[in-house]
Amino acid sequence: MVKRLYLFLGVGAVLLVGVVFVLMISSTDAALLEEEVAEIVSDRFSGQVTSIELVQRNGHPYYDVEFLSPNGVYYIQMDGESGLIHIMNKLADRDDEYVDGPGHEISPIGMEEAERIIKETVSEDSRVLNLELVEQEGRLIYRIQLEQPDGIGRFEVDALTGEILLYSIDAVEDDDSSAGPITRDRAIEIALGEVNGEVDDVDLEEQNGRLVYEIEIENKETDREATLIIDAYTGEILSVEWDD
Repeated sequence: MVKRLYLFLGVGAVLLVGVVFVLMISSTDAALLEEEVAEIVSDRFSGQVTSIELVQRNGHPYYDVEFLSPNGVYYIQMDGESGLIHIMNKLADRDDEYVDGPGHEISPIGMEEAERIIKETVSEDSRVLNLELVEQEGRLIYRIQLEQPDGIGRFEVDALTGEILLYSIDAVEDDDSSAGPITRDRAIEIALGEVNGEVDDVDLEEQNGRLVYEIEIENKETDREATLIIDAYTGEILSVEWDD
């Protein structure tokens, strides 16, 4: 009886070790193969993948990739399941002896691609209000504002990787704002009702968390220019500044 008990315990231990081993092996599997990772990087950037390593971080698979482009050597961290590039850092300038056909620097994704990435994450009823490419702390990003059913969404997208860096939304607070911002023409009409002259420039932008129209009007009779800030929802004139 005792021998049988030991035998059962021994078999159970072996099975347990086998299950743990299988789980450990399967936990390192990624949805993407190395060949697919190399293809994703090569399709997006001009150059050559020099190394790919599958690693686990907090139980999630990632690929660490080194990539040699005509513009330098880069480190890329890619999600092993989705293929999303989370990190892209330049490690060094390229070796002068490196030749890979015509030299092309890594260029940002286009505005249409940035808009497509954002629209995949929001309601189909959303409408782009403003989209601009800016440099922030040495990094190229797209800043995008969208009118959504539940408010104004604000996004920042890495212009090289396509990663969404920031998303926030200013919720609709009352029925007056549910109709969306006033039109550009209506904002100009309000501005000209306050200041006489010719409109030089009109921008829809966010200031201190508030969507506003910034309108510049030149008065040729006085040779002065006024800048008006108008609330994009209520049409309220928030400020008028004159340039001497």
